[in-house]
Amino acid sequence: MVSFRLITTLLGKFTVPIAQLQPYSTLPTLSPVVDLGYSQYEGYYDATYGLNIYKGIRYAAPPVGRLRWQLPQRPAQNRSQVIPATEYAPQCPQSGPAPEYV
Repeated sequence: MVSFRLITTLLGKFTVPIAQLQPYSTLPTLSPVVDLGYSQYEGYYDATYGLNIYKGIRYAAPPVGRLRWQLPQRPAQNRSQVIPATEYAPQCPQSGPAPEYV
């Protein structure tokens, strides 16, 4: 069993005085960009949770025409611009809830 004295001695070498710590508000808030090979997406930094957030990233080509009912295909390559990924795309309208059968 490791002694308490040894643990506190080891931890003491890695601690930083509280006065030297920076709050989250002073961390850089640059818009993070992720490169997926086929496109680049720009998200945003959520300072509350300390996370980079990306919304609405396309992961497959649209399932239209010959792609309907097939396995997902890689999306078309778009390297000409950085795509904003700060909001989700609009939701697809549906016909409403299914009728209940008794």
